Amino acid sequence: MQSTLPSGILSLILLFFLLSGCTGQSNPAPKEHKNDTTPFFSSDSFTTSDKILLTEGLTHHSISIPSSSDSAYFTVDIGFYTEKADAEAKKNELIDNNFDARVHHVVDSMPNDGKSVGYVVQSGELTERSLADELQKDLQDFGYTSAQITNTSYDGTKELAGPLEINILELDPTVFKGEIKSMLAHDSITGREKLTAMSARTDAIAGINGGYFVVEEEDGVPGTPAGLTILNGEIVSEAAGERTSLHFRESTVEIAAARTNIKLENQHGESKIVHGINRSPGLIRNCGGWHDDNLTEPKHDVTCTAEDELILFNRVFGDSTPEGNGVEAILDEEGIVTDVYQTRGNPIPDKGRVVSAIGEEAKWLKSHAKVGSAFFIHSAVFTNDLEMDRGEDMFTINGAPELLKNGVITVPAHKEGFRWSSEFYYYFALHRHPRTIVGIKENGNLLFVTVDGRNPERSIGLNFVESAQLLQALGAVDGINLDGGGSTSLVIDQQLVNSPSDESGERPIGDALIFSDNETTNLPQ
Repeated sequence: MQSTLPSGILSLILLFFLLSGCTGQSNPAPKEHKNDTTPFFSSDSFTTSDKILLTEGLTHHSISIPSSSDSAYFTVDIGFYTEKADAEAKKNELIDNNFDARVHHVVDSMPNDGKSVGYVVQSGELTERSLADELQKDLQDFGYTSAQITNTSYDGTKELAGPLEINILELDPTVFKGEIKSMLAHDSITGREKLTAMSARTDAIAGINGGYFVVEEEDGVPGTPAGLTILNGEIVSEAAGERTSLHFRESTVEIAAARTNIKLENQHGESKIVHGINRSPGLIRNCGGWHDDNLTEPKHDVTCTAEDELILFNRVFGDSTPEGNGVEAILDEEGIVTDVYQTRGNPIPDKGRVVSAIGEEAKWLKSHAKVGSAFFIHSAVFTNDLEMDRGEDMFTINGAPELLKNGVITVPAHKEGFRWSSEFYYYFALHRHPRTIVGIKENGNLLFVTVDGRNPERSIGLNFVESAQLLQALGAVDGINLDGGGSTSLVIDQQLVNSPSDESGERPIGDALIFSDNETTNLPQ
């Protein structure tokens, strides 16, 4: 296990210098990323702000690391190929069409890997974004419609050279007397809300964005969590396979993989698997879950589809279920069927539930749901094959992948659904992006960290392994990645303190972790 950091800003600066091997000299051109666990904070200087006490037991500080290299440039990615011959053929085609072209061999930067991931065909080595915009337009006009601009500093298979802007909330649960809780946008599954607005309406002292969620209507109802979400001990969104989540329960904070098992049983003892909770039937964001009595693997940022599903809704979702073909049974709080409808899109009772079904499951529900009959719902959450004891104070934020376990970098990218294709793995896991990460230190302190990204002049972001290395450098022994990219946001006193990467600014999100200074606590003492 890694020991915790020494106290004081000077010790933190010394630690970064020791970990980065800084000598005061400029780094050479970016090299292929080494496959070890040494953090690549390769700048020769950086600044750390003073820690600000937000309330007893909760502090904020930031770290700025300037770029240690001027060798990065803008380029245009034409395509990703798993076979070198295909990449070379595309390169030669571009050259024949009077475009500059080269092949970048992508080698995995995960610890102890070093295997080939694929090949990217690129065009141009440009110092200005405007020149890259012009080249992209020329390429797209010529027929290379998938041409996308990138900066070589974002490539996480090359050595990290900065710049980076990092914000850190550190919570000492032995001193903190306030409350930390999970909150849905608008207190509902339906819709999204900016973190600044969520913090303002709760008079929060701080807030940070939470888990993955649905963005586009084609993938479900916007704002719907795309993974395990628990509020006050109740499952409001099922797990995506068995991915890592952040759990607050029984005065403990735990980072652990979890799966859900939910069944609907009628009064005759016949039971059916419930495929989802509070989401559009037939649309499974990030995939995973139970289908055909099998727990399927997650696929991040993919929406799987199913023709036959049973979905449960409660009032947390909103006023009514999504409209569409199917059958719905309305249950009161005792599980008694009060109404049956031959279409979807019906009001959700305040204290009851709606069983919504499509395909073959709709036929089953139609034949078994009669007014006055009863259904029983059995739900369980398992970690390490043991059922979790969910109390009323428990909440869970979905995330993935796990970054650290007992001080060791883990990053199970394949298991947690980030390696379903080599191209996605390269651009999501190995590339540098804005990140929101959470760590647990050996002394029990909690770290809530944002890293800005997608800006080569200010902050480029981190890949998964670098995120784990940052948590290690800050003293964490366990760690998890939450939703990042344009969602990454941190608010203090209702004011945004980081710089989100979306061109439009702060992104509305699905849920958040909110810190208040109420004189109660749900954390271990």
